[in-house]
Amino acid sequence: MINILFIDEHEMVRRAAGELFESMGDMKMVADAADSKEALEMMGKRKSKLSVIVLDLSSPAADGLDAAHKLHNTYADIPLLLITSVSYDGPMHVFKVGAAGYVHKGCDMGELESAIRTLHRGERYISDGVSRLLALRMLREYEGSPFDQISSREKEVLDLMIRGEKNAVIAETLDISPKTISTYRYRILGKLGVKGRRQLLQLAKQFGFYADGKEPQGLFEELG
Repeated sequence: MINILFIDEHEMVRRAAGELFESMGDMKMVADAADSKEALEMMGKRKSKLSVIVLDLSSPAADGLDAAHKLHNTYADIPLLLITSVSYDGPMHVFKVGAAGYVHKGCDMGELESAIRTLHRGERYISDGVSRLLALRMLREYEGSPFDQISSREKEVLDLMIRGEKNAVIAETLDISPKTISTYRYRILGKLGVKGRRQLLQLAKQFGFYADGKEPQGLFEELG
């Protein structure tokens, strides 16, 4: 029997998934949770062994990548399948959490079943939709990013520029003079070929540039 823990903020989705697994005959949703906290508490009390954990990354209540990290680090011996809505221009650190499989949000139930069976056999699974997005991103990265020409010090300034900080704040944060910051700003915009913060944000979003590797919450909201 393939015992499954299914994590999704929507009770209706969890119920439908449970009915699907039951119909397979050799699958059973032995536990379900709305978020990682509830899931971890539930797993700590369970005596029956889980076969696969399924986590919907697109659910805000499931706390996304943090949830995936916690689950993988705490139960590394249980394969983790992520349902992700990652897009062509989206951040790619979703693929660095240690999950054994990825399916794209909106996949049919047949593919979800196939992914779970693949993980249960000890293999990895990446759906066609996610594979295609990965291939496109790899091609784009192979062609190079305009941010590759930015020095380490310039990236520190650039990160604060992207966040909308003024020269005085950047200067104080990095402990250098406002005049030097103005020079950095002029040089950075010239290298990237942009004329203002909006164009800078668009470029950062396109190439997934974040100085610390993580997209700051709400960073691109003003782009609409």
